[in-house]
Amino acid sequence: METCKTRGIITRRADYGESNCMLTILTENLGVISACAYGVRSRRSKMKAGTQLLCCGDFVLSRKNSEIYRVDAVEIVDAFYPVCEDIVKLSLANYLCELSREMYGDGDERILTLLLNTLYALAYKDENPVLAKAVFEVKLAQYAGYEPCMDSCIGCGEKEDLSAFDFSGGVKCSSCRESADINISDGVYRSIRYILEAEERKIFSFTVSEEIKKDLSLLAEGYILNKSERTYKSLDYFKKML
Repeated sequence: METCKTRGIITRRADYGESNCMLTILTENLGVISACAYGVRSRRSKMKAGTQLLCCGDFVLSRKNSEIYRVDAVEIVDAFYPVCEDIVKLSLANYLCELSREMYGDGDERILTLLLNTLYALAYKDENPVLAKAVFEVKLAQYAGYEPCMDSCIGCGEKEDLSAFDFSGGVKCSSCRESADINISDGVYRSIRYILEAEERKIFSFTVSEEIKKDLSLLAEGYILNKSERTYKSLDYFKKML
C-alpha cells in the first residue's frame, strides 16, 4: 500500500455510491489526481468539510494497484467560503479550476499557487471577477509555456507601432497585421506586460478603466482558448451569471 501526503485543492466533486465522493484534486507534487473519499456524505464523517469543492488542504492519500487514490485524512487550509456563497464568483471558480486541470501538465506548482491566490483575491479582497479572470488567463498562459510575445512584432520583429494582437502568439505591427488580428490599446498592452512581469503576490495590484477591463478580458480569453484548443461549458455558465 502506497501512502503519501500532499497539499492540494479539490477542483471537482461527484457523488459516488450511497455515501462516497469521487474527487479531482490539483496537487503540489502529484499533478492532477482522482481520489475516492469513502463515507464522507455521512453526517458522522470527520472529513465531510474537508472534501467539499474548492477546499484546499493537506491530504493523506493511499493507493494500491490503481490510478485512483483513497483519501484517508485531510487538514483544511482554506475552504474559500465567500466564493462558494456568491454564484458569480463560484461560477468563475469552476472555470478557473477546469482551465487549471487542462493546463497543469506534469504539475507546475506555480499553477496551483496562481489558482489559490486568485481564489483568495475573490474571497477576501473582493476582486472584480472579470478582471480576476483576465489576470488568471494571462498568467496561466505564461506558466503553461504559452507566454505571448509583447516586446516585438511576431511577424517582422519591429518594436514600434505594436497596435494589433494575434491569438497565435502575440503583438503585431500595422504592416504585419492581418484581418483576424484584433486591436490592442496602450492600456491593454501595458496591463498584459504588468501581469507577465509582476511578482505572483502583486499580479492584482493595478487598476484599469471599465473599457480596458472589458478589452483585456476578451483578449486574455481568446488567447487562452486558442492555446488550450477547446471550449469550456463552465466559461459559458460564468458569462450567463454576469
